[in-house]
Amino acid sequence: MKFSRFGLLIRVNDLPVCRSFYRDMLHLGDPVLDSAFTVEFALPGQMILRLEQNHSPSLEHASSAASWILECEEPQKLFDELANAGYNVEMREEARDSGYYFRGEDPEGNFFYVTRP
Repeated sequence: MKFSRFGLLIRVNDLPVCRSFYRDMLHLGDPVLDSAFTVEFALPGQMILRLEQNHSPSLEHASSAASWILECEEPQKLFDELANAGYNVEMREEARDSGYYFRGEDPEGNFFYVTRP
């Protein structure tokens, strides 16, 4: 079996706010697909990150078992940018790989982790 691409789907209530966060704060660049209901960012390795508009009142992000990892060359710089903009970020020690990472939340409480490649 061969798959042509891999992606991550995040359902959000406020698509414009989340579009700006992922584009500007996480530096994912302009979306490759941008509509009133769906925004899709191209990531390295033929991967995509898709945000979908969802108006469900029961959508709870912080209690979700799913999260995702972003590797970047300067995680401390990104941590500082997010913290200075008022986003919830927390530095954590890790016994493997790069030695540390941080956990952040998007504007709706979806967790992500940032570490070095």
